[in-house]
Amino acid sequence: MSVDEIKKGITSLSKVELGEVAAFLAHRRRKVAQPVAPEELGKLAHRLAGNKCPSEIARLSAQIVDGFYAGS
Repeated sequence: MSVDEIKKGITSLSKVELGEVAAFLAHRRRKVAQPVAPEELGKLAHRLAGNKCPSEIARLSAQIVDGFYAGS
């Protein structure tokens, strides 16, 4: 399945279905995410602050959030 097909499928979901997808993804994130050491979070934050690439900013932001909240 391509990204475009996934996007098209998501836009056709009802609000209830979108909520179910969001809950599933949040649960999956908690199961997969590993805690990140404070020093590593600092390094990621410095990389984030100096970045201008939107996709890299999104990736680093997600990595920081996942690492910070993992296991909670």
